Amino acid sequence: AGRRQLMLWSSIGMFVACMLMGTFGTMFVEKDAATDSYVVSNDSARWVITISTFFFVFNFAYGFGPIVWVYCSEIFPLRYRARCIGVS
Repeated sequence: AGRRQLMLWSSIGMFVACMLMGTFGTMFVEKDAATDSYVVSNDSARWVITISTFFFVFNFAYGFGPIVWVYCSEIFPLRYRARCIGVS
């Protein structure tokens, strides 16, 4: 698979995960006045937010996570690459 497709599908997956977390967080997360903390009022919403977090990490792990290291190794000229990668 090419880098472009990996980054495209990775960003789509991360977008979906963020949209789910944001939507369910806005709808079902409330501030508890007694403990001054935030709680999720619905058990299903709690699971959706948790699974969306794992889904985001999964999509980052095969796309944007490793691609950064590939780009870093291609930026520098061959003569200075080893030193520059060691610094970056």
